[in-house]
Amino acid sequence: MKLSIIIPIYNVELYLSQCLDSVFVQDLTDCEVICVNDGSTDNSGTILEEYQRLYSGLSVVNQSNSGLSVARNSGLRIAKGEYIYFLDSDDYLLPDFLEKIYQGIQKNVDIVSYNVLISEKGDYYFNNRKKIDKIYTGQEYFENYYIENAFFPTFPVWMYLYKKSFLENNHLVFKENSLHEDIDFTSRSIYLAESVCQIDKPIQFHRVLREGAITQTIRLKNLGHIKQILLDLFEFYRTNNCTKDIYYQYLFSIFLSIMLRLGRNYPENMRTFFSLEDYNVMRLCVKQKSDYTNYYLFRHFPKVFLYYNNKNSNIFIRKIIKNIFRLY
Repeated sequence: MKLSIIIPIYNVELYLSQCLDSVFVQDLTDCEVICVNDGSTDNSGTILEEYQRLYSGLSVVNQSNSGLSVARNSGLRIAKGEYIYFLDSDDYLLPDFLEKIYQGIQKNVDIVSYNVLISEKGDYYFNNRKKIDKIYTGQEYFENYYIENAFFPTFPVWMYLYKKSFLENNHLVFKENSLHEDIDFTSRSIYLAESVCQIDKPIQFHRVLREGAITQTIRLKNLGHIKQILLDLFEFYRTNNCTKDIYYQYLFSIFLSIMLRLGRNYPENMRTFFSLEDYNVMRLCVKQKSDYTNYYLFRHFPKVFLYYNNKNSNIFIRKIIKNIFRLY
């Protein structure tokens, strides 16, 4: 079997039929479809039963509500495909999905990176991403990607195709009881991969602003989970004797996004959210002067940090702050 498509499902009755229709319109001769119903309380279970009667290639796993990570791991355990693709149940595949997926499978690499559509107008998730035609190791891919694009590879797993034997050999599964687990899974996968390639074509449509999606709800709890993932990734890089600044710079870029979200949504928690141990790890991830400015301001002068990162603030004062810390 060439491909296993794993679809975790929780209360998505409004989108599930479109998702499944986009899957079963494909030629699934060498594929299997695994839907994991994670304790849905709406009509998602009934819809799955209807599709299971129509399509013999659909396997349904029913479990009590345990979260997205557990659902994906449940599908991964029973998957028989040579390659794995994770599809969110509120998204849908494009008609030529399999053509592009088989193009990736023929590369015989550990991970294939794709693009996705995010609007009916034809906008891509990455409109200006540089093409990378060469096959790299995961670490070479990560480093060259940043050099070419000036931003790091993205982490949603639905942008990647994974070789199952690679995941098994490296014991790569989703971190359970954790939100935003894609950051952890993708970061570790790319770092450990022996071969990665990029096919800069869209394979699915992703609903960016779907109401109720985890990524659209930035609670303090979410930020806490992201922080713990970053602390775990820091230990992962250190355990694997990673000495390259770019990986720690990557972690700090996500730390910075937490700081900014705290300031915008939970300013009252800015002084208490990070522990002394958190700050020590964060300081070790500071590799650029601009990073140190943000680190120091957030830790000691939170209000100045917010002013400094507000694009509507006086540009002259922002430059003064920036130059002071460059000298420092």
